[in-house]
Amino acid sequence: MATQTALSLLKQGLLIATDSYDSYLTQLLDASKAFLVREGISSLDENGIEDMQLIEGYAEFLYRQRFEEERAMPKWLRWAINNRVFSEKMQEAGNA
Repeated sequence: MATQTALSLLKQGLLIATDSYDSYLTQLLDASKAFLVREGISSLDENGIEDMQLIEGYAEFLYRQRFEEERAMPKWLRWAINNRVFSEKMQEAGNA
């Protein structure tokens, strides 16, 4: 993934204008990739716009969750993850 592009998108989503959080936000992007793999996505296309949006959205959720322990995952994010996992499984089934 173009790390700078993902970082820029994340900062815009969080309304952060300074570079002081860049190392933390980059770590959140890396953690997001690992969490998405744990959710069942076997391969992320880090240069694909859909997967980049998924990684950025998950990182934004993680950032916001640190302020509210009981914050539930947004429905759109859960839907996007499920859709990505199901799509991958259907492609695997079609190739079997």
